[in-house]
Amino acid sequence: MLPGQDTRLRDLAAIAYCCALGVAILLIVDRDQALRWDNLVHNLPLTHEAFRQWMEGRLPVWNPYLWSGSPLLADPQAQATYPLGWLGFVLAGDAPAAAMRLQFAVHVALAAAGAYVLARALCCTVLGALLAATVYALNPYFAYLATGFANEHATLAWLPWLTFTAIRSATAARPWRWIAAGAVCAALAWAAGYPQQWLYSVLIAVALGCCVGRGRLAALARAAAGPVLGLGLSLYQVLPFVTLWTSSQRASAQSLPDFLAQSISLPSWPAILLPGLADSAHNDLWFAGMNLSHLGLSAVALALVALWRPDPVRVCLLAIAGLGLWLASGASGGLIALLYDVQFVRLLRGPHKLFAWTVFGVALLAGAGASDIQRARRGGHAVALLVAAACAVAAFCTIPVVPELVSNLGGLPLVTLLVGVGGAVAVAVALLRARSDAAAPALALIATLASLLLELQVYRGPLPAATAALAEFPELRALASAPEGWRSYWGVTALAPIVSPDLRRALGVYRQLEMTTGYSAFLDPSYASAIGMEADLQPIVVGGVLGVLNPRSRVLDVLAGRNVFMMARRRAMARGSNDRFTIIGHLALHVRPSALPRVREVLRVDPVADQATALWELQTGSTEPRDIALVEEPVDDVPRALRRRCAIGPERRSASRLVVTVDCERPAFLVFAERAVPGWHVRIDGSAAPLHRVDGLVLGVRVGKGKHTIMLRYLPDELVVGALASLVVAILLTLVVVREARRERGRRAVVVS
Repeated sequence: MLPGQDTRLRDLAAIAYCCALGVAILLIVDRDQALRWDNLVHNLPLTHEAFRQWMEGRLPVWNPYLWSGSPLLADPQAQATYPLGWLGFVLAGDAPAAAMRLQFAVHVALAAAGAYVLARALCCTVLGALLAATVYALNPYFAYLATGFANEHATLAWLPWLTFTAIRSATAARPWRWIAAGAVCAALAWAAGYPQQWLYSVLIAVALGCCVGRGRLAALARAAAGPVLGLGLSLYQVLPFVTLWTSSQRASAQSLPDFLAQSISLPSWPAILLPGLADSAHNDLWFAGMNLSHLGLSAVALALVALWRPDPVRVCLLAIAGLGLWLASGASGGLIALLYDVQFVRLLRGPHKLFAWTVFGVALLAGAGASDIQRARRGGHAVALLVAAACAVAAFCTIPVVPELVSNLGGLPLVTLLVGVGGAVAVAVALLRARSDAAAPALALIATLASLLLELQVYRGPLPAATAALAEFPELRALASAPEGWRSYWGVTALAPIVSPDLRRALGVYRQLEMTTGYSAFLDPSYASAIGMEADLQPIVVGGVLGVLNPRSRVLDVLAGRNVFMMARRRAMARGSNDRFTIIGHLALHVRPSALPRVREVLRVDPVADQATALWELQTGSTEPRDIALVEEPVDDVPRALRRRCAIGPERRSASRLVVTVDCERPAFLVFAERAVPGWHVRIDGSAAPLHRVDGLVLGVRVGKGKHTIMLRYLPDELVVGALASLVVAILLTLVVVREARRERGRRAVVVS
């Protein structure tokens, strides 16, 4: 074998292993299981709509199918510019609902490959690096994120790559190519769609870069350069996102008790070693028996072995893992409550999300521990593993949860217990007796892999509490079979064509259907209040009756809502005589034949003091939106009329543009049922005209007498400025990298000559 060929073969084998982990996810995870929580009612509709607009040759800046419309590109969760998100839909073909499962598999392979590369850079052996890749990519907590919050899982898949490029930037003699690679990774991680985890990933990457590099300030500057430039490459989305976020209900904090409710409490910590060690009754976040914080006894024991040879990197990894677990424990640890007022802490919507730090630290430390054993076997290593296994068995036997777990999961945690304990014992025996230095790490890898794969089996099978009768309702069948060109502006109607023809399977759990009320993470507070999703409530757990179902409220009329799917109670449905309601569990499909047109003429324009006054008039039924427009700024030359005198031609719509022709006998005022947010522009016969906010929610424009062509277009200024800034950063970064490459070639030529 030629020199270096062995290394290439090992690298190819490692790549094949990482791909195999992704394939394992495709085989293990049921299709429906990847459509939990936000994936079903938020991420799938948003990301598919962005992809659909790209395929039509349009820039996906506006989503017209969420209430009366919502910014799309500015919402990071839409993954509008994320190539791996597009890959999922390309592979899914005619079944876009499968895109979530494909994204899960792709990002498992990406995370595993990144963890392997990073572990090798930190001097782990091949087997140690593969063990680190296994723990990082296949742990049940990341599976929980992937099946419910695909954008968060996608962002965390880039964490090892960010860290690897930061380390290389901090240590390379000529760092610009690594800084450029880090910038690309940071830009892709941002596009993956979870800004909070992006920020924390950058902090971890920079911290490890500083530990490895020489000269703390120089290493800090080099390690941070890539993420900073990556943020510059993403300014086309960062600037619109900041505007959207700061004016949304998401910028307001949850109450501290609500925030702390989603945590990994101290009594559930033992589940990190083995499922079944934690009493599910004390686990505030997880469902009984799922043990999503499980990492495996072998992995944790090997991580402790790595600490027998401490160095700055391992100490830093220990600090990251420990701090993440401490913060994730919520009220039990106490630290997160002290940091609650930090904006990007409370925006996580729950301390448990910081458990990703623990996963990262333990995975790399486990790889380092396995590498240490392979390089220098010690009897103390074997003793440590045997003691860990004995303690696990003793703790498991003293907690009376075995019967519950066996009944809930078909004996799976018990099998995982045996695998974890047996794996630790096998590694210890291999250390004491085996002749091959690779035997113990290989056994540890197998035991860890088997333990995690067994635990992931909870993601097989149908979702619980599926509502089989859902397919029997004619209204839902009509929505699912509607022509592609017809779409309502409400959550479930936009979702139905995506998941058809099997609507019942994807929408089978009524608790998840609660979010098809038009759930958006970035509604502004006034809009959220008008539709019954106040800023101090989580939209996904809104209880009782949404405000728009109040019989006096005229909000649905202003928004021209025709088909509405929302939580409701029968006694709150006193609406028009022709309205139809189909009750499904705690939900109602509200069909409104009398809905107003999306472009309409009003008979008069009344001034109001502010937006709050306009919304109060609507919610109390004190105004008639069909005839009256409430505006906060004066509108000149719009006389009152007894009848409508404008002929409104057919509308020509795209996602972010509306063109309509009108012929008016006199000056008039037109109302457009499009959400009033900054970024809308109107042109009448090619000339710019002023836009007005109407009824505190939608848009209006004055038109003169005669025939006119009105074009309404959404293109925020922040997007234009950000795109130009991103282009400048990309050009400058390319020039610097090319210049460094030319200098390097020149130096090599001089050395050769």
